[in-house]
Amino acid sequence: MIGASPNTISSYRDMFKMMFLFFEQVYQLSPEKITMSHFTRETIQHFLIWLVESRGNSLSTQNTRLASLKSFIDYLMKVEPDFLYELKEIRAIKAKSYGKPPMDFLSIDALTCLLGTPDTSTRKGLREATLLSLMYDTGCRVQELIDLTINDIRLSNTSTIQLKGKGNKQRIIPIMTPMSELLQSYLQQFNCTNHLFLNHSNLKLSRKGVTYLLQKNVDKAKTLTGIEFPNSVSPHVLRHSKAMHLLRAGVNLIYIRDFLGHVDIKTTEIYARADSEMKRKALEQSMNLVPSASQPIWQEDQSLLAWLNSL
Repeated sequence: MIGASPNTISSYRDMFKMMFLFFEQVYQLSPEKITMSHFTRETIQHFLIWLVESRGNSLSTQNTRLASLKSFIDYLMKVEPDFLYELKEIRAIKAKSYGKPPMDFLSIDALTCLLGTPDTSTRKGLREATLLSLMYDTGCRVQELIDLTINDIRLSNTSTIQLKGKGNKQRIIPIMTPMSELLQSYLQQFNCTNHLFLNHSNLKLSRKGVTYLLQKNVDKAKTLTGIEFPNSVSPHVLRHSKAMHLLRAGVNLIYIRDFLGHVDIKTTEIYARADSEMKRKALEQSMNLVPSASQPIWQEDQSLLAWLNSL
């Protein structure tokens, strides 16, 4: 667990809670009675089915529990070598595939409208404008945003911000001049000594707090303009938006991967696939202008057919 983020620890905790509940309800075993002999491929598969059928979990949640369990299995393989075969069998269980919903992101017009919604002439508006703009400009995860401290910011001719990502991995993100100027105004108004964004109790802003501020401004932006917004705009949608805008600006996927803090380029490729899907749909719409191959134009021209038949 060294270097694990609070979210990763919470994921492991939830997996164990569900595992203990499963053994108690299905096998009438309390946690202290669970032994290595109970860790078989069949039992774990039963556990995964139980999550969906008895607990009503989605396949996505089931896969999350399986991923956490596999991390625990990796540990057991080191400390319980006598059960290596059984543990490898569990490790080989594959995650379930499921149809993922289309990726939501904001158009440039929608984003411009959203970021311009807070009134920066007020302290509250300046705080919200800085928070929303920083989320988009850096493409950060919400946890990375609320973990930001004053020491992570470098304002100069080439301003940067340091983000602490998953696994405590750090990356330096350049920030543009408008963002740098907005941050300077924010820091002049708010006497930050540690965390950059605080709630009304002067405690570190929570994930729910960020979501609330975002949704409040999205709702306001929708009433001010006829610009279309996705049905749901979460903090991660701003991250998706930044990635899609970089991609459409011709930025290389490798740079986008590093910018977002992805370990594997395959994770970043979802943006390229999403953009390709949109291009395909646009092409399909343009195909409506082409006459259908099943009914050639000459077949509809009765005078032409009559002339041909007379030959």
